[in-house]
Amino acid sequence: MTNVLSAILVVAFGIAWAIRSAIGLQGPEYWDPVTDLDYAAVWWFSIALALSAAVIWLVGWLARADRWSIRIAFVVGAGLLLAAGANAFEDGLGMKWVGTIYVAGAIVGMYGLFVLAARLAVADARGLAAVALGTVLGGMFHGSIGGFVVLAMSLWLAERLVRRPETLAPRLSADRVSPGDASQGDGEI
Repeated sequence: MTNVLSAILVVAFGIAWAIRSAIGLQGPEYWDPVTDLDYAAVWWFSIALALSAAVIWLVGWLARADRWSIRIAFVVGAGLLLAAGANAFEDGLGMKWVGTIYVAGAIVGMYGLFVLAARLAVADARGLAAVALGTVLGGMFHGSIGGFVVLAMSLWLAERLVRRPETLAPRLSADRVSPGDASQGDGEI
């Protein structure tokens, strides 16, 4: 994926969280939606979670610090994507039994973001670690300011992707693992 397409994805992610926060400021009842605003809150939350999964996978690919960062990003993104789909079915379509699946995906996704942030910080990819922590803020405070924080962070990341991608993980530029190169290291991905 080119840096410009990556930047577009990142900005869409920030916009989705900002829209969800703007809706949240109106006080919707997304646990048991009835009005159009309630359903908009549910669907924008699901969209924001799904875009979060894509951005976290991008973050793992950008860092490529080591195989563990890639693995953690994959698991965290899968949890966020599972939570997005389950939220859409549970609250958007009224299938309450899917709530357990949502909780499982949200736990893996949100707590996993802390693990990913720590791993990226240790690997000297602190800017990317900040993206993971900013996503946690978006999830925790999606009914108020969280989405606006994510939007600001996504604009910063998009600027870095387009203008100065080498600053995202400076120490790692010589040690990067190519996405298709499984012959390096232990042969695992």
